[in-house]
Amino acid sequence: MTEPQPVEWRPDTWRRYWREKGLPSSHVLDELEAEFTSQGTIRRSFILETYQDRPATELFIATMAWGSGPDNRGPAKTGGILSQPQADAKIDDTVSLVRQGGAAVGYKAYYARNRLENLDVAFVTKLLYFAGYQFPHRPRPLIYDSRVAAAAARFPTAPLLPLIADGVTTSSYRRYCAWAEDTARQHQTEPAAIEWALFALGAEIRTELA
Repeated sequence: MTEPQPVEWRPDTWRRYWREKGLPSSHVLDELEAEFTSQGTIRRSFILETYQDRPATELFIATMAWGSGPDNRGPAKTGGILSQPQADAKIDDTVSLVRQGGAAVGYKAYYARNRLENLDVAFVTKLLYFAGYQFPHRPRPLIYDSRVAAAAARFPTAPLLPLIADGVTTSSYRRYCAWAEDTARQHQTEPAAIEWALFALGAEIRTELA
């Protein structure tokens, strides 16, 4: 488990939007605010431990809050996804399948039959990660976004992966997860630690190239 990743959050922005739109599961925001107040962040371990036996929509809301951080667009993005036809069923199916069959199964099912507007690779892989990381399937699902992609491209041992997150196929996502799993094993750490290291390096690369 990696906890160094600091996650900022603006609970008031989320609460205001939730009230205005009458969105479901506002108690998740209460739980996230309590976590943020006590820890100064939203820990990965908190989401992994709190929402495994809860409705998939609650896990999705927590994932989106964690992934959006202080971005004021986060509540509207999340609400817009939840408001789409059959959103709850599609999220539930995606979560169930990654737990039953692993990273590639969950990823493929999302893009084949559960795709939702504005829920892109960066965020759906966050959902897959939080839903399936603690299950026994290997390789474990991991987050893949533009920062991870930028960093992975610098490693000669990494598989060929798209530099743009939206170009990730099921096979390339599985290759990435398998490579991170193997790399973690070699260094006696967790695959999530490899992903976080790539994310941090990708942030540095983006700053240098800006």
